[in-house]
Amino acid sequence: MKLVYRARIPGHEPGDVFAWHERPGALERLTPPWADMRVVRHEGGIRDGAEIELEIHKGPTSFRWHLRHRDYIEGRQFADEQVSGPMKRWRHTHRFLPAEGGGTMLEDEIDMEPPLGFAGQAVVPSMVEHEMDRLFAFRHRRIATDLGRHDAYRDRGRLAVAISGASGMIGTALQHFLTTGGHEVIRLVRSRDEVGPRDIYWSPSSGEIDKDGLSRADAVVHLAGAPIAPGRWTDERKRAILESRVE
Repeated sequence: MKLVYRARIPGHEPGDVFAWHERPGALERLTPPWADMRVVRHEGGIRDGAEIELEIHKGPTSFRWHLRHRDYIEGRQFADEQVSGPMKRWRHTHRFLPAEGGGTMLEDEIDMEPPLGFAGQAVVPSMVEHEMDRLFAFRHRRIATDLGRHDAYRDRGRLAVAISGASGMIGTALQHFLTTGGHEVIRLVRSRDEVGPRDIYWSPSSGEIDKDGLSRADAVVHLAGAPIAPGRWTDERKRAILESRVE
């Protein structure tokens, strides 16, 4: 089974669109909000031999998907191929072609074989094609809008942005949006055991913060605090939301 999806990205040359895909956070930005997926491991970017391991939840079931990148041609294409996972065969080739009249023609070619035998061949392909249609409509729109948003500030240079609450829903999305635009994200982390090479330790309860680490930030986005969902916004809940943020 082979599927091909194409979309023109105006105003951005193939090298620029390709570079967006190479930056940290691109896979997460290309994951639609309805997909319950977690990146377990991502090593080596998109160059040959780089590997991705995903954990995907679909209804009551969950599975791991192990992919390996290949056929990397800088500025032109790369592919990911299933090592193990839900399909009998999966290969996704990403191509970045000059578009007539300027811009980039994105071409996504999916070569796959569903997991079931002969009995499932009549049903599974139509289900998969429906999901792929939704997925690539979302992906192509996301790439175009993100590139357009970053392009509006291209002449201002890249920033180092510190984010509190970076592991939350909004913080996570903001982090990946910024890194795909070439910015550096500095996460404010409240557990010493979870501080990575680009993170800084912060303990609002004790008033501790890594001032040297924070000094390299050009901006701070403050998102930490009591969660705003789910549940009713009672007077007590609203007070907790506000006070947690002020603290």
